[in-house]
Amino acid sequence: MINPCRPIKIGAFFLILLWPSLIGCGEAKQGKETEEVTNIEERIKEFREGKRFRGPVDEYIANGQPMLEVMNRLNRALVEEPDEVRKEVLRMIIALGKRIDPIFDKGGDLIRDRNIIGLLIDKGLSGQDEIRDMCLETLQQSVPGPILKDFAPKIVPNAQKWPDRIANLIIAKAKMAGAKNFIDSLCEKSAGAEDQSCFIAKAALGDTIVENDFIRKFQKTNDPQEKAQSALDLGYIGTKTALTALAGEMRTELVIEMPQVMRKSVRIFIVEALHYNYPEKSFLYDNAVGDDEGYARIEAFCEQEFGTVWKKERPPFLWIEGFETQHE
Repeated sequence: MINPCRPIKIGAFFLILLWPSLIGCGEAKQGKETEEVTNIEERIKEFREGKRFRGPVDEYIANGQPMLEVMNRLNRALVEEPDEVRKEVLRMIIALGKRIDPIFDKGGDLIRDRNIIGLLIDKGLSGQDEIRDMCLETLQQSVPGPILKDFAPKIVPNAQKWPDRIANLIIAKAKMAGAKNFIDSLCEKSAGAEDQSCFIAKAALGDTIVENDFIRKFQKTNDPQEKAQSALDLGYIGTKTALTALAGEMRTELVIEMPQVMRKSVRIFIVEALHYNYPEKSFLYDNAVGDDEGYARIEAFCEQEFGTVWKKERPPFLWIEGFETQHE
């Protein structure tokens, strides 16, 4: 049977016979897009009424991409609407970016569509407001460093205009060499400050003295909370040297304890820091470790990727252990 929606070479006579069906296919597609544009107007109206974006977004996707008219409308809304509406529109755009990524169905949380990334940067970073904060956090957490690096000519001037901790971490993640002088200047002004983000960026951009300070702090501390935070800092630095040091502590036995609440292995933070730099590795996803074999897979990765050699046995299995409240 001939599929009237499939493009084929046919004679004029058959083309005349099939023409109504071909028109029907085009009208169906156009009708679908028109329907979703109408639908998106309803969603924006709901946002104006104070409703929050809850998803899903599948209906706005065709052939693996957000519908053009839908994106155009969201683009305008991100500029024209009041801030409370803009925040919900932004959440919707972010959800679309993650939904169309190839590894979303495997548990991925990435945005790699350059059109959406460009929109977040061009429209989302245009003011020093909550929208910018949301966009910076999304860029830092969900966009891989090599892609971010391509947007350095826009991100670095924005960070210089409005210095920000998350912007510094984006510079570190993408190794934006053009930001070196700016980061050095920030560190001079922030010497001894509690915010370490400019020093993280300084280490990521090649300052081995600062990098070694972070590594020594991580390796020497036996305080679980400090060890956990230092692990995340090395992940943010993301150099081969920092990640090698990070991997070397995958057998730490340190545990964060909240009495009568929970026990949490510091290894969780090391896994999180590794995942930050290897976002496509599913065995590093949050809650991916359900038994000792999960740790074994991560250790095998460390051995292969960083040449890790273990100096002690793997600790007894622990991810997160909660305590039930006892009532008399």
